[in-house]
Amino acid sequence: MMKTRNMKMNSANMIKASLLVIFTSLLPLANASAQSSNPTPVYTVSGAPIEEGDSIMVNKDSTRYETGERIAKWVYNNVYIVRQVNSKYHPNSVLVRGIYSWIPVGAAVPMNESKKYAPVVEPEPVVEPEPIVEPEPTPEPVVVEEPVDTTAKVVEHKPQPYQVNRFSVGVRGAFASSMAKPATTPLGFDVLLDLQYAHYWAADQDKIRLGIMTGLSAGYMSTTRSQAWDETYVAKTDDGDIEYHVTADNIQETNHQLQLEVPLMFSMITAKGLFFNVGPRFLLPAYTPYKQVITNGNVVATDLQTGVVIPNNPVYGQLSEEQVNQKGKGEQQFDLTMTLGFELGYEFKLKSGNSIGLGAFLNYGVYSMYSNKALGSAIDVTAPSKQADQNAVVNVESLTNAYTEKMGHLDAGVKVSFNLDFVK
Repeated sequence: MMKTRNMKMNSANMIKASLLVIFTSLLPLANASAQSSNPTPVYTVSGAPIEEGDSIMVNKDSTRYETGERIAKWVYNNVYIVRQVNSKYHPNSVLVRGIYSWIPVGAAVPMNESKKYAPVVEPEPVVEPEPIVEPEPTPEPVVVEEPVDTTAKVVEHKPQPYQVNRFSVGVRGAFASSMAKPATTPLGFDVLLDLQYAHYWAADQDKIRLGIMTGLSAGYMSTTRSQAWDETYVAKTDDGDIEYHVTADNIQETNHQLQLEVPLMFSMITAKGLFFNVGPRFLLPAYTPYKQVITNGNVVATDLQTGVVIPNNPVYGQLSEEQVNQKGKGEQQFDLTMTLGFELGYEFKLKSGNSIGLGAFLNYGVYSMYSNKALGSAIDVTAPSKQADQNAVVNVESLTNAYTEKMGHLDAGVKVSFNLDFVK
């Protein structure tokens, strides 16, 4: 009877030993499977994973942000809330509220009690099962709790505005017109080089930026006006009146203009890169020569006392070769003009943080200081004088002087710029 009872106990012990061997061999495989299914967490200096919403302080041994800027002294000794963990351009970094800057994850000291003293968790190596050994009870680790520093106070700082200083270099090309009134509008083109500065404010780097833009532009503008001519008037002399009939198939005048331009515009950039600028531009012509060509110009004088017709005569009036083809004649100095400018386009963001802008623009003149008493005649003849022994004098004026009382401005075209952004 006793022998049978011993045999049953030996069988039970063998079954228990077999189950223990199977359980010990499967345990490492379960741990390895669990580790391969979970991504490796991001740890702070305490070894605890950082998560959105956690409270942290900035380690005093860290002196620079993830983007390279130096950390100000007021940032230390304050508690902040984690807004975002990691990003495409800032891996292993956290974005915190209050300063809205990326800091290295190693500079974040967690303030959550559950993570403040967390040990660094490392994956356990896979070990082959060893022979069955009766496990000895292991004493539980003694955890010595350090006193909590209650002197650090949670200080909520008001978020500072996200500010950007921008320097831009751009080129503009457009159809242009000096919009001389009331004469026909001359057509032409202009090309300008833009050197601009802008300052932007935003609640966050991912929000709409609002700012003011100014700078200096230098460029070249050319406009051309053409007009046929047919005019008759009477000149009085001591010997009687002379009627002059002055004709030309065409008078073509091209105005060249070297100009400076100063913008003062409101600027807006959306988070998706769309930009819109509007405001006044102050246009100052620096040098404005013109070229004039007269086709088939003719002066016919008629003595109204005798009825004698004298065509194209040096004594009674004749256009000279210099007057028919005037190159670089005179300087039409147009005064300051104020235009209202509009710009609309899109910015392509570069990895460096800078951008390339492409858009369209329109400038319309709203005020000009140019004022002229229009002559009303481009070609006039002063009758000859027998007493002064002087032949007739033929004067050829600029079409701008002859017709323009007020100057305007209009140009519309495309703009390309390279923008350097400096975050303040």
